[in-house]
Amino acid sequence: PAIVNGVYQITSGSELAWLADTVNKADSGAKFYAELTDDIDLGGEKPFTPIGTFGYSSSDKSFSGSFNGNGHTVKGLNVNAQYAGLFGSIKDAKIKNVIVQGTVTAAGSNSYAAGIAAVAKGSSNSITGCGNETTVSSDYYAAGILGSNSNSSTMTPITGCYNSGSVSGKSRAAGILAYDNGEANISDCY
Repeated sequence: PAIVNGVYQITSGSELAWLADTVNKADSGAKFYAELTDDIDLGGEKPFTPIGTFGYSSSDKSFSGSFNGNGHTVKGLNVNAQYAGLFGSIKDAKIKNVIVQGTVTAAGSNSYAAGIAAVAKGSSNSITGCGNETTVSSDYYAAGILGSNSNSSTMTPITGCYNSGSVSGKSRAAGILAYDNGEANISDCY
């Protein structure tokens, strides 16, 4: 994808898949800045590999930096992973203004699923102006926006978000947030 002022300009499903692959192979703690320039159609055919993978120490490949959907929609999202969502894991990331449509599934014990992000780590995340219209299911935690605020004493602020998708989880399920390890900080959401 093109880079404008240090920000990847994501224009297609293949470029979004490239971003996921690049983040998931990068050094732990690498920061990325990306934005959508149009609606993205992933087609729902192939499973999409979530952006960022949960891990510990050097195996942690969580997405860090910022992702601005600019009000665009990612259609045809098809995810089946232990940490399932558009983002598998975020750490010190700002996610905003993106809507997702499709199917997100997480299977197995300790599986997390959400339309936007399965797990948030660190102390300076935020999710703003995002919408989930996917069907979300998990054998453990499931939510429309964020599956788990994990490994942090502070809550990831979730502001101005909505869930209109079906959500089911065998342990915990919710429209916005399934599990919080800090103090809830959710506002203007439905």
